[in-house]
Amino acid sequence: MNNSSPEFNSGLLKSCNKYYHIFFILIGYLICFFIYKKVSAIKNEKAIFDFDHKIDLEELKPYFKKKTFHPTIVIGAGCAGLTSGIYLAQLGYKPTVLTGSLAGGAISKTAAVSNWPGEVLVSGAEMARRLNDQALRSNVNVLAHNVVDINLQQWPFKITTKDLRSGNVQDLYTMGVIIANGVSPLSLGIEGESAFWGHGVTNCAICDAFSVRNKDAVIIGGGDTALTDAAILSPIAKKVTMLVRGTKLRAKKTLIDNLATLKNVEILYETEATRIIGNENGVSAIETLNSSGNKETIKTSGVFMAIGSIPNSKIFENKLELDSKKHIALRNLQQTSVPGVFAAGDVTNKGVSQAVAAAGDGCKAAIQLMHFLQNQEITPAFIEKEASSKVQKLVKSKAPTKEKALKQKKDNMVEKIDSIDSFNKILESAKRKKKFVVVDFYATWCGPCKRFEPTFEQLASLNAGEAIFAKVNVDDLAELASLYNVMSIPTFVFFDTNGNVVQKVVGADEIKIKNLLNQITASNQG
Repeated sequence: MNNSSPEFNSGLLKSCNKYYHIFFILIGYLICFFIYKKVSAIKNEKAIFDFDHKIDLEELKPYFKKKTFHPTIVIGAGCAGLTSGIYLAQLGYKPTVLTGSLAGGAISKTAAVSNWPGEVLVSGAEMARRLNDQALRSNVNVLAHNVVDINLQQWPFKITTKDLRSGNVQDLYTMGVIIANGVSPLSLGIEGESAFWGHGVTNCAICDAFSVRNKDAVIIGGGDTALTDAAILSPIAKKVTMLVRGTKLRAKKTLIDNLATLKNVEILYETEATRIIGNENGVSAIETLNSSGNKETIKTSGVFMAIGSIPNSKIFENKLELDSKKHIALRNLQQTSVPGVFAAGDVTNKGVSQAVAAAGDGCKAAIQLMHFLQNQEITPAFIEKEASSKVQKLVKSKAPTKEKALKQKKDNMVEKIDSIDSFNKILESAKRKKKFVVVDFYATWCGPCKRFEPTFEQLASLNAGEAIFAKVNVDDLAELASLYNVMSIPTFVFFDTNGNVVQKVVGADEIKIKNLLNQITASNQG
């Protein structure tokens, strides 16, 4: 057929029209898809500010009269939580931080941190203390409370908490929530694991790699985290030994290929850790058992746990959207599935487990919460006005009572040691009065320390005739803690009437402490 014939041109035209139709249909689909994504993005953006429960400010005012009302609440007192608290306070939204059982967050259990901006090297405990001090100076209200339930279907939101000191359960009300309660590392449950946590046992290679410089290290695990840790530790440590429970690695091929290039890394397959050994200086070795039943003791200065962690999100199940790994799912920056509720740090699905990233999350969450409240026309001026009227009423009802005076007298029975000189004076006084001394080595960020405080004060009151009770903040007087080899807190050191150490109790073991007090008292009387 001639290509220029009318029949050919007609067929070509029909064919072109067919393809043109297909082309325009595809273009139409692409335009619709783009519009859909754009509208979805706008809806997600508006979700941060649009709130179904918007109420008149007059209806909100009665909540300010409740003693349990807090304008904003942050759950968690780690890097993310305290940063949120600091920003909210400086923005004028009067935050309350609920510390939970681990005040200071996971970073407080890290021996040392070398990648926090502005710090060449700082202990995790010291870093947590500084953050807490800054929060307090910024007028953040810090409560040693655990969250036991939360109702996000009403607004203001209701958070049920348990006071870690008194044990009292109460309902707190708030206009906005930031969740920053982190994750809990999975545990092997072997001997020495908890005793040496933060003293050679860790789950953060980036944080603690310096501690094994030119020394031997052990990594427990065979997944992505374990192989990433090996890549971090290999250039620093003298030798890295990996304990893998299975017969092969469970990691990405790129990580496995990179591992093969690390000459100082040895992999022990079908091998499990059974015991971690150490002394007052930290970890010194780890005992292992392989599938053949052979036991081995491997010398090491650090044990890096790479077996995963669990987000502390169980209480939010069926209340917030969680991802498949139980992290709190985020929609836009730190916004959760419920307007007015934001999340920050490791409890979210952001995928970066670092203190500086958590702090950044906390900052963003605070600013987003500010915008949410502003959309409700809740300004710092409104909060200040309502909070001031509440404070005035409370002040009128706080006249001194005999009960409070007795309580203050009771509190004064526990002496505060703030220097080596004051400590020596207490020992000298005890010697003159023929009393023994009980010293509580604690930290302000330590949950167990706070919970045991009322018990310690009660013991001081009951045994005032036989002993002198005193407290040492290890962050303020590390020299004294080091002098008596205090490696974990709380630690209670008992001194005889001559100032000699007779016993030491690690942990808030009330029964053991009471038994020791009875024994020493009986011995002195005998």
